[in-house]
Amino acid sequence: DFHVGKTVSDLLGDPRPTPATGEEAATEGASAPPVVAAGLGDMFAGGSDAALGVLTDGADHGDDSMEAELLAIVKDMDRLLGPALAAPPIRAALDRFLPRAGGDDDGEPGTSASRMTLLPDVRLMGLPLELLAAFRTRGTRPVARDFSIHVLAHRRLEYANGAADDPKAKGGPAPGAPTEVSSADMCMVIDPRNEDTGSTAKENPRPTVLEAMDSVVSEVPSINAGAWAGVKGSERIPSVGEWQTMLRQRKSGGFLYYGPGRLLSHLPPDRLVGLDARGCRLVMLVDQADNDMSFRRQSKVNSTRRAAALMLERPVEAAALWTLAGGGAVVVNQWASSFHANRRLVMRFFGALGGTRGDAGPMQVGDALIFALSATMPEPVPGVEDAPVDGGSKRPGSAGSKGSKKGGKGKGGKSPKTSPSNSRPGSPGPEVPKQSLKARVAMNPVLYGVPSMLLS
Repeated sequence: DFHVGKTVSDLLGDPRPTPATGEEAATEGASAPPVVAAGLGDMFAGGSDAALGVLTDGADHGDDSMEAELLAIVKDMDRLLGPALAAPPIRAALDRFLPRAGGDDDGEPGTSASRMTLLPDVRLMGLPLELLAAFRTRGTRPVARDFSIHVLAHRRLEYANGAADDPKAKGGPAPGAPTEVSSADMCMVIDPRNEDTGSTAKENPRPTVLEAMDSVVSEVPSINAGAWAGVKGSERIPSVGEWQTMLRQRKSGGFLYYGPGRLLSHLPPDRLVGLDARGCRLVMLVDQADNDMSFRRQSKVNSTRRAAALMLERPVEAAALWTLAGGGAVVVNQWASSFHANRRLVMRFFGALGGTRGDAGPMQVGDALIFALSATMPEPVPGVEDAPVDGGSKRPGSAGSKGSKKGGKGKGGKSPKTSPSNSRPGSPGPEVPKQSLKARVAMNPVLYGVPSMLLS
């Protein structure tokens, strides 16, 4: 899932910014070439440089044909849409509203996501628009998408003053204040058919989906995920009626689906479209990862459905159906994912929402998604890799943590010098090459709707 020693911008041939001299910095001030946003995990850092020996014709992607195909699509997008976004009025607007990474008022590198919401034509929504040169050369990406300005305005009006059926909530929060999503009113369906068995391969181990969710419960206690309503596949297979009842009962909470296959293959679109799910302010669909078992089941189900019905299970259509049902913020994968990528997304996203990842405390949904997609190292696996989590926190049970069964203590109860507890969190040694998420991983999840929601 990672590029090592190079970035997406290197592979796309973006110009490498030249540092300004002292005199240039004094005269140009804020217009000096910016450094890249730390909040994007250096994904867009640098650019093509002959000294790097990085090819930009799609031949330097190793065996990852999906990454090569995606970057070829991005180049085509730049050729077709780039001239429109480079027109003087559009360029001026982007310069004003998209924060160029490179520094806040205190001189620290900028880490905030942009406040821009894309409203593309529906025929373009299947493209990785967030990876257009107009955005990546500024070291940022739009924080969300939506179907039209009218849909976005309706969402903001619907969730501006709390629940629609709560008269006490009207006139409460100030205009523009983040919408609160009640953690106590969240619900979830995790691997509804218990199809994921994880992986014990030494070179790429992975816990199951159910074990990954248990890790969220233990590592992010602030969101109280252990008390969320819902069904796990290890208990039973939820019926369609259970899905519908669960969604209708929400008042100011949300819904998480985390498991193999497509969500709407478990909950048919015709059972969702007429549902009143306005209480699901946050809808997160962590799906589109398959193993042999889920793929075989999905193939058999697909053979019994009409093409029109299968089209409704696609990501853009799924986001539209959840919007019609009342979802305020809908996170979906745009294309096929992997269990590793989905686990990383869940761990980092809810860690950021709960304030246990990053340095900024609890984040809003849009910022949490940007953070989740800015990983610079693989997510550690419990019991396999005793390493600090990317983002500054340690996993319970790892060396140097309080819950570690094996002693991270030397003689006299003191930590040895080589213990991770004495090392700087998240600081790889100089021998570790820089890593950045591949475009097919970092650009896969997108947010439709309101990004300014807080899990409380």
